[in-house]
Amino acid sequence: MFLLMVYYIPSRKIIVYKMEKPHAHKEQLLKMQKLYAEYKSAVANKLPDEDVEASRIAFYDICDNYDWMDYVVEENGCEKLVNIKDELLVPAKYERLGCCCGKVNDRKFPISAMSDGKWGLVLPDGEGSVVLGFDYDEIESFDKFFVVSKSGRKGVADKKGRLLVPCNMDDVVFRPIFITNEDDGHSWYDDCMFELRSGDKVGVLTMDGQYVKPSYDEILFSEILETDEALGAVLDGRDGCVSVDGKLVPDEDFEKYEDKLIYAKGRYSHRSSYNYELDVKMGYAEGKM
Repeated sequence: MFLLMVYYIPSRKIIVYKMEKPHAHKEQLLKMQKLYAEYKSAVANKLPDEDVEASRIAFYDICDNYDWMDYVVEENGCEKLVNIKDELLVPAKYERLGCCCGKVNDRKFPISAMSDGKWGLVLPDGEGSVVLGFDYDEIESFDKFFVVSKSGRKGVADKKGRLLVPCNMDDVVFRPIFITNEDDGHSWYDDCMFELRSGDKVGVLTMDGQYVKPSYDEILFSEILETDEALGAVLDGRDGCVSVDGKLVPDEDFEKYEDKLIYAKGRYSHRSSYNYELDVKMGYAEGKM
């Protein structure tokens, strides 16, 4: 993780320093947990506002000054994954390890790994157990799914290594879903879905695993999809909505087939936003990780 510092110089030059945050270890973890306990105690005991604020700042300072993510270490020409407790998550038996974006306190969420020049998915379970074989040219992580590529074709796998979308698509496009605050108009990321393209047809995969194979001429992914918005589509020159069975529901039949449509369903609508990095920090602070 990098901290970006920008300085303005009167000569009209801008100098940018890219500073890598040090990885937290056991010492920082113990201090962080102590500061968090002091902050909670200050709030619970209704100490003066300045004391509560001082304890809050001390806690967030240590959170912000260190990198709390799992990290990759090179060893004997391979890479291994460890956490801030120096616990081994993936041993050094793979050539490369990909993006570390497992869910909080979920060691059943895999990361990508390379073996003999091909990518697969392995678990951060201390053994690096394989959940998706090393058969792919590239694997990209998007939220809780993985877009896999082989011989120029693409598909989508889940965290158990199951191919939800066969690896025969021409393209798979990440489509974010947002929530908009009605008071100030501010939008934030809430969930996502995938646009699937095969030939001149378009389909979709939702985050709850609903797969509609490419069968539409066009799916109307707006620039900002709103939570609970039905997906519009075009087929044979007719306008309508995407249904779970891949058929077009005409606009005039919307209410009749409302329960069979594909919607931009959100997960975090009860929250102001979702911050994965903050969840990791809080997971450590509360002793859940």
